[in-house]
Amino acid sequence: MTQSSRRARALSPLATSAIAVALVGVTAGTALADAPAAAGPAKDVTRSAAAAGRHRPTPAAPFFYLTGILPSGQMYVYMPDGKGGFDDRSGVAVWPHLRYEVSIDPDLTGWQDGAYQVMDDGTLNLWRGGRLKKVATGWGRYNVAFSPGTLGHAKHPDLLARDRQGVLWRFQTRADGTLAPRVEVGTGFDRFTQVTGKGD
Repeated sequence: MTQSSRRARALSPLATSAIAVALVGVTAGTALADAPAAAGPAKDVTRSAAAAGRHRPTPAAPFFYLTGILPSGQMYVYMPDGKGGFDDRSGVAVWPHLRYEVSIDPDLTGWQDGAYQVMDDGTLNLWRGGRLKKVATGWGRYNVAFSPGTLGHAKHPDLLARDRQGVLWRFQTRADGTLAPRVEVGTGFDRFTQVTGKGD
C-alpha cells in the first residue's frame, strides 16, 4: 500500500471526532431525534495503523485527533504524526453555532469515533457514525467539558463538565449516547483556566 493511499484511508470516522481547540479558558435530557447532520464533515478518517504512527491504540493509550474550530464554524483536523507532533491541518467540516466539542471513544476500542458537541444555544449533541443526535439541553451553564475515561469502571467513558460556579460534574454515558443524572465531583475548579485528563 502506498503512503498516499494509507493517508487517504487515514482520513474515515473523523467527522465523528473532535476536541475543540478552545484550549484557553474556555440537565440531562433525552434524545429527541436521530437524523443525519445538516452540516457534516467533508471527509472522514479511517482507522489506520499508518495514521497512528505505527502505534496500535488501546483504551489506555488511545489514538485521538486534534481538532480546531474557528468562530465561523470551520473545523480543521490535525492528525498525529507518530513523532509527538501533528501533520498539516485538513478542513473537514463546517459546524455553525458550535461552541466546542469533546472527543470520545464510546466502545473503548482505543479509537476516537464520536464526539459530544455543545452548541451556542446550550444543546448537547452526539455526533457518531455520520449521524447527529440531540442528547440534552442546558449545557450553556458549562464552560469546560472533557472525557477522561471510565472513572467508575463503567462500560462507556464518562463525560465531565465544569459549571460557571466552578463545580465539576460527572455524567456517566450510556450505549445510546444519552447521559445518566449528573453527580458532583468537587468545587473550586473555577481557579483553573482549563481542566482535562485521560485515564482511570
